[in-house]
Amino acid sequence: AEYMGTLSECLFFFAPLPSMHAARQLLTKPRLVILGSGWGGFRVGYDVDPRRYDVTVVSPVNHFLFTPLLCSTTVGTLEFRNILEPVRQCLPKCDFIHARATHVDFTRRVVRCRSVFELTNPDAQDVKIPYDKLVIAAGARSQTFGIPGVHEYCHFLKEIAHAQAIRQRLVQLFEQATERTCTRQRAEQLLHFVLVG
Repeated sequence: AEYMGTLSECLFFFAPLPSMHAARQLLTKPRLVILGSGWGGFRVGYDVDPRRYDVTVVSPVNHFLFTPLLCSTTVGTLEFRNILEPVRQCLPKCDFIHARATHVDFTRRVVRCRSVFELTNPDAQDVKIPYDKLVIAAGARSQTFGIPGVHEYCHFLKEIAHAQAIRQRLVQLFEQATERTCTRQRAEQLLHFVLVG
């Protein structure tokens, strides 16, 4: 006679084999990918439970910027480093990829990213990051309301580079206004500033 085994052994033996995707889910945590390291992305990365998710943050900037104090850096009240927090230091439970997300394939659940160093590293290649859950917190652009000349003649204030450019321009204008050859009328023109917002 042939050994048939117990009922539980038979159920286990005849149970269908899981797909590779299902097997991976049983052995690993769901992969959470966060696009952006601004207010939304940073908060999700900070609050997520690392026991429940493998977290990857993808961002072209490697820091969180405290934007309410950004205007203070333009005039020197604060130094730039005082309003920056490094992502890797503040989100140690997250894997950080310093790159730009260029495409999201929602069907295959893959984000394609390009290194921010592609201009200085000719060997840089696009990276594909699979995900189970995706948070898109890439931020927004400043609204110009279609006003002509805004992009050509204005300084926006949304990033550290913008604050540095404004500070540099302010110093340049003050220096020009103090030159011996600068007339009072020209100095008043140079030192006339308009703030919007």
